[in-house]
Amino acid sequence: SEAFVETLIKQDVKYIFGIAGSAFMDALDLFPIAGIRYISVQHEQNAVHMADGYARISGRHGVCAAQNGPGITNFVTALQGCYWSHSPVVVITPDHSSMQTGTGGFQECNQLRIFESMVKYQGHVNNPKRVAEITARAFDVALNDKGPTQVNVPRDYWYGKYDFTIPDPIRIERGPGGPQSIERAKELLMGAKNPVIMVGGGVASSKENIEAAVKFAEAVQCPVVATYLHGDAFPQNHPLCAGILSYGGSLGAMKVAKDADNVLALGTRINPYMKNPQYGLDWWPKDAKLIQVDIDSRRLGLTSRVTVPVNGDVRLFMEDLTRYFTSPEGKRAAGQLLDPKNINSRLSRARAYATEWETSLKALTDDMKLCQPGRVRPRQALAAARRALPDDTMMSVDTGNLSALSSSYMPEFVTREPSLIGPGMWASCGPAFGEMIGAKLARPDRAAVAYHGDGSWMMNGINEIVTCIREEIPTTAIVFNNRQWGAEKSNQVNFFGDRYLGTNLDYHPDYAEVAKAFGAVGLRCTHADEVSDAVKAAVDAQMKDGKTSIVEIVCTRELGDPFRRDAM
Repeated sequence: SEAFVETLIKQDVKYIFGIAGSAFMDALDLFPIAGIRYISVQHEQNAVHMADGYARISGRHGVCAAQNGPGITNFVTALQGCYWSHSPVVVITPDHSSMQTGTGGFQECNQLRIFESMVKYQGHVNNPKRVAEITARAFDVALNDKGPTQVNVPRDYWYGKYDFTIPDPIRIERGPGGPQSIERAKELLMGAKNPVIMVGGGVASSKENIEAAVKFAEAVQCPVVATYLHGDAFPQNHPLCAGILSYGGSLGAMKVAKDADNVLALGTRINPYMKNPQYGLDWWPKDAKLIQVDIDSRRLGLTSRVTVPVNGDVRLFMEDLTRYFTSPEGKRAAGQLLDPKNINSRLSRARAYATEWETSLKALTDDMKLCQPGRVRPRQALAAARRALPDDTMMSVDTGNLSALSSSYMPEFVTREPSLIGPGMWASCGPAFGEMIGAKLARPDRAAVAYHGDGSWMMNGINEIVTCIREEIPTTAIVFNNRQWGAEKSNQVNFFGDRYLGTNLDYHPDYAEVAKAFGAVGLRCTHADEVSDAVKAAVDAQMKDGKTSIVEIVCTRELGDPFRRDAM
C-alpha cells in the first residue's frame, strides 16, 4: 500500500473519486497523510464521470477507485465514454484475493476481461513486488496515449514488506508528423482556393492547442468550424470562427464546410454521426480533399476517405505550418491559399452565411407559435440561460434531444482553454453533473454548469447533489424538464406513427424543492422571462456564496430532429 501511494504522489495525484471498500482500505487509509483527497460519491459510475471532468479540464490524470466486483463494475458505462473521448482516467480496481481465483468466492469476477476493450493499458499486479512499477506505467500510458487505463490489484497484495524503487513519470515527446506527410499537406493547402479548418476534441484538450489553432487560422486566413460539441476548440467570437457543426449547430458553419475544396481536420476522428444532414442540408463536402491530423494513427481514415493522413501532435503540426506560411518562403509558395482574391471570397462568403444563420436562429428562438402557458420553449430557455452565463463558464452538456440544441446557444469561450464537455459518441445518459463536479475541483475559480434533461437528471445527476454538499464542491445544474425522453420520442414521432411507448415521463417531482431538501439552492422557472435571472442567481450562489444550485426550467414538449435518422 505504501509503495502504491508513493507512486500516486510521484504522479502528482491530488484527488481520487469513489466509494470506500474493504478491498483497498489499507491504501485508502494512507491517502490523507499523502495529501490525496478521497471524494466520496453516491454511485461509482459518477466517480468516473467526476474523474473524467477533472482530467479534461485540468489536463492531468483523473483517478477513481472502488470496491472489487459490484463496485468497479459500475465504472463500465462511464469508462467507455472516457475511451472514446481520449480522457486520461486511471481506474484502480482492487480485486479478490489471489488465492480465491476460480473458487466463486465473495464478489469474484474477471475484472480484466470486463475492461479490456475500453482502456489503453491494463496493469495486473501479479506479484506485490511489482505494484509501483505497474501503477506508474498505467499513469504514464494514460497521459502519453490519451486514454483510460486500469490498475488491478488483488486485495492480499496491499500487504507485506518489500524493497521498492518508485519510478519517475515518463512523458514522451512527439513530433508534428512525418516529413513527407507534412510536405504533402502543405502542397494540398497551397492549391486550395476555399479551404476550411475543422477543429475537434484534440485541439480543445489544452489551452496551448487552442492558441496554436488561432495563430494558424490567422496565418492562412481560413474559416474555422468546430466539430459537434467541441465549440471550445476555437473562440466563438473570433472573426475567423464560422461556428459549430452538426446537430443543433450552425447552418452557416455547415454551408462553409459544404463549399470547401479542402478540409484540414485537426484532432478529430470525424465521427460518422457528425456528418449526417442537418436542417435539410447534406453538408459534408464529399468531393473535397481531406487532410486529417491525429495523434492516434488508428483514427486516421477511420470514417472518411483521407487524401493526406498525418500522424502527429496537432499543436506541433499547426505550429510547423504557421511558421512556414508566415515565412517569406512560405508566402511566396502559398499559391491559391494566400491569394488575396481567394481570401476575400471565402471569408466574405463565411460572414454572409453567419449573418444569414443569425437571422434564422433568432426566428427559430423567438417563434411564439409553440408557446404554452407555464412552460418555456427549449430554444428560448437555452438563449436566456446563455445570456446569464459568464464567458469563462465551464459547461457539460448531457445526452438528449433538448440539451443538444445548446450548440447554437453556447458561450463564446473567450478564455481559449478547455471549457466544454459533451457526451461524445458513447452518449450515455447522466454524466454532465458529475463531470462538472470534477471540473470544479480542477478550476474552482470558474463557474461549472451542467445541462441536463429531466430523464438524465433523475438517472445520474440528482443523487450527487449530496456529494456537492458533503464535499463542499459548489456546482450548478440546469435541468430542462420537458417530461419525456425526447430523443427517443422524436423517433416515435417520425418513424412510428406517434405511438409513444416508454417515452412520456408525466410524473416528476419539483426538482427545485428536492434541491432545497438536499441543502442546495433550488430555483424554478415557468416563463422565459424568469430564466436569465434564475441562472445568474444560481451562478452567483456558486461563485460568491460557495453553494450548489439547481435551476429547473419547465419546458414545452417541443422536439428536435431525430438524432439517428441515418439508422432508422
